[in-house]
Amino acid sequence: MNQQTVDQLVSAPNIISYMRTLLIVPLFLLYPNKWLTVIIILFAALSDMVDGFFLRQEHKVSNIRIIIAAVCDKLFLISATLLLFINHRLSEFQMVVLLLRDFYVTGIVIILVLLTLFDNTIKRFRRLLQIRRSGKITSVLIFISLLWIILEVPFFEYYIFLVLLSSVITIVDYSVLYARAMSKVY
Repeated sequence: MNQQTVDQLVSAPNIISYMRTLLIVPLFLLYPNKWLTVIIILFAALSDMVDGFFLRQEHKVSNIRIIIAAVCDKLFLISATLLLFINHRLSEFQMVVLLLRDFYVTGIVIILVLLTLFDNTIKRFRRLLQIRRSGKITSVLIFISLLWIILEVPFFEYYIFLVLLSSVITIVDYSVLYARAMSKVY
């Protein structure tokens, strides 16, 4: 492993992302305590914003950093969603809605990263790996929905449809972007 790769792995944004992943352990251990769980989720949401801010400030966005941030985000959100499902706070439908976008978009990002690693003709499409506004909006809605479930806010059943709509928009957004990129390359 060269020094540039090591520097990217231990950069400030990545350390913040790693910390978010480590929050999964206290999330599961402290879950019965509503307020500690809320604090953990708020801290995870805040760290998601902060690591992105530092990445943009450094102007050194790379495939490694994109993958690390995406994986850490997904691990936390998937873990929190599964925790609520296991504890009978979410139905199967609600769980699928909350996870739908994460699995789909992560797949698209992984494919694009692999293509940029192995195909020089697509390297110019690295900008496609940047976070899309639709994805960030959906992430915020998902974090809010986790908080609503824990705080037992009424009418969550209606809110989940907003998350579903936002997830579908994100999936379409990433699909169109991916299709355009592939049509220009192949």
